[in-house]
Amino acid sequence: MRMTLRKGYFLMLLHSLLYISSDSFTNSGFHPVDNIRNHDCSCFGNNHRWVDQHTKQVLTFGLVPSAVTGVILAMIILNIIVFKLSQLHETNDKKPPSFSQEHLCRWFPLTDMRVATNNFSQDMVIGKGGFGKVLCGRPAIDPTLGDNELGLVGWAMGFIKEGMLNHIIDPSLKGQVIPDCLEAFVGITEKCLKTRPKERPTMTEVVVELEAVLVMQEKANSFVLESCSRYENEEKGNSNVKSGKITVSRMLRSMFAVKTSATLVEQPEKKKGQSICLLPCTLSNKDDLLSNTTNSFHEVNFKREVINSRLKVFTVAGLKIATRNFSHDMIAGEGAFGKVFKGWVDHETFSPSKVASGMAVAVKKLNTDGYQGFQEWQAEVKILGRLSHPNLVHLIGYCCEDKDLFLIYEFLNKGSLENYILKKGSGLELPWSMRLKIMIGTAQGLAFLHSAENQIIFRDLKSSNILLDQDFNAKICDFGLAIHGPTNGNTHIMTEVMGTHGYVAPEYVATGHLNGKNDVYAFGVVLLESLTGLRAIDKTRPNKEQNLVEWIRPMLHSKRKVKTIIDPSLGHDYQLKAAYECAALVLRCTQPESIQRPSIEQVLQSLEGISGII
Repeated sequence: MRMTLRKGYFLMLLHSLLYISSDSFTNSGFHPVDNIRNHDCSCFGNNHRWVDQHTKQVLTFGLVPSAVTGVILAMIILNIIVFKLSQLHETNDKKPPSFSQEHLCRWFPLTDMRVATNNFSQDMVIGKGGFGKVLCGRPAIDPTLGDNELGLVGWAMGFIKEGMLNHIIDPSLKGQVIPDCLEAFVGITEKCLKTRPKERPTMTEVVVELEAVLVMQEKANSFVLESCSRYENEEKGNSNVKSGKITVSRMLRSMFAVKTSATLVEQPEKKKGQSICLLPCTLSNKDDLLSNTTNSFHEVNFKREVINSRLKVFTVAGLKIATRNFSHDMIAGEGAFGKVFKGWVDHETFSPSKVASGMAVAVKKLNTDGYQGFQEWQAEVKILGRLSHPNLVHLIGYCCEDKDLFLIYEFLNKGSLENYILKKGSGLELPWSMRLKIMIGTAQGLAFLHSAENQIIFRDLKSSNILLDQDFNAKICDFGLAIHGPTNGNTHIMTEVMGTHGYVAPEYVATGHLNGKNDVYAFGVVLLESLTGLRAIDKTRPNKEQNLVEWIRPMLHSKRKVKTIIDPSLGHDYQLKAAYECAALVLRCTQPESIQRPSIEQVLQSLEGISGII
C-alpha cells in the first residue's frame, strides 16, 4: 500500500515539473530537502527563501533539461532512501533482541521457558531471593547446541535407542531412580512421542502407567515408618532396608497434584543399637546444603536409651483404651494437622487407663498425607522430646505403628489464648494483667528456644499455638515447623517459607532468609492481637483493614489513636501508660527490617517492665 502511494507521488512530481508554467514555478518557490516529511509527502510549498525574488529567470523544461532532470533524480533517490530507512526501522521493532555469535546473551520465547521448566514448576526451583526464583531445566529447542542436539526429543531418543539412559537423566536424579522405574518411565515417554497420533496412549492410560511407576519407586524407597515401631528387631535384619530417594517420587506425585512440604532435619551418624526412620524431605538444612549429599532421605536416629528415659512409647491398642476407641465424644480439637483426643493414663507409669481414671492427656493423631504429617511428627519428637521448660508444652510420648502417627501431651484444660482474645461472644475474657502474664510466659518460652544452648526457631507462633494451664500459664505448643537456627556466626539460614499468613515476617516471605527475628515479629503480632482483640488476618473486615499489622501499625505512633484501638472488652481495667508501652513494643517487634527488631530477651525485659506499671 505504501509503495503504491509513493509511486503516485513520483508521477505527480514528474507531471508538475513537466507542465507547470515558468511563472507559477518561480512564484511558488521550491521546498528544500529538510521539508521532505510533509504530511502529504509533497515536495512543494511556500518557501520563498529558495528562489531569489530579485532574479526573475524563466525556467522551462526545454531550456534547462539537465537541471530539471537532476532535481527529479535527486527527489526520487531521496524518497527511496527514506522508504528503505522506514522499512528497516519497522523490521527492528518486530524482531527479538539480537545476540552475538558467542551466545553470551540470547533471547528465549516464554513458551520455551515454560517447556524447559515444566511450566515453572516448584520442583524445578533451585534458589530464590528478593530478585525472584531461579529454575533449572533443558529447553526443548536449544539453538546453542549442534544440529544433532538441537531438539530435546531427537537428542533424547537417540540415547534411548542406544540404551544409554544415564546420558539423558537429570544429574540431580542420578543414583535415585531404580532401573525398572527408569525403564518404565522412558517407555511411557516413547509412547507419548510416537509420530503417528493413533499410536499414542490416552491421558488416562498415561496416568495409570505413571501411578504404577510411582508405586514401584516408593516401594523401593522403603518408606519405613514401620521400622520405628519395630526397632526391637533391628539387629535381625533392618540393616538391609533400601534408603531410596524421594525426589523421583515427588516428581511423579507433582504430576498428580499431590502437595508435599519440607521439614529440615539433621543427619546424625548411624550407630549400632539405634532405631532408624527414613525421613523424606524436600530441602536440606544449612549443613546439608554445604555437603555434597544426594540422598533425600535423612536417617534420623532414635537412641533407645534416650527415648526410654524421656518419652513413653505408646501402642495404638493402648491409645484406643485411653480414648475410648477414639470416640467422637473424646475429640478436644481438630485442624489441618489432624485431630486431638482427650485420653487417660496412669500418673506414674503412663499406662493407658479407663476414662476419668488417672491423668488426662491430649492424644494428637496426625495426618500423613504428602508426608507433611510424618515430618512434623518427626520434628516434634526430635526437638520437643529433648526439651523441658515451664512455658513449653510437655510431650509425654509418641506412637508410630504402620502409618499411624500419634503424639501424647499433657492435657491443658484452659485451651488456647485464641479462645480468650479472638473469639467474641464466647464469654471467655481475660483481664489486662492476665494477658500480660501470658505474653511474658510466651516470651520466656521463646527465649529458652533462642538461647545459645538450643538455638531453635519456632517458626509458627500464633495465638492458637499458645496453650493455657489451670493457672493461665502460657505453654507454647505445635513444634512441627521448629528448626535449628544459624550457627558458626551466620546471620540466617535459607529455608522454604513456612508458617501462618499474618504472622510470618516480611523478609522471610520475600527471601526465605530465616533467623530468630521471625519469631520476634510473630510475637509482636500476637501482642497486637492481645492489645486490640482483633485477628491478625480477617477477611470479613474491609480490604484495607484485613491485615492487622498493616492497618493498625501506623496508629501506634499516636497515643490518642492507641486509645481508640484497645480491646473494648477490657473496659477501664488497664493502665493507659502500660498500653502505650505495649503499643511501642509492637512497633519495635514488627519493624519491616529484621535488624531493627529487638531480641526476644529484650522483649522479655520490656514486658516485665510494663507489668510493673501500677
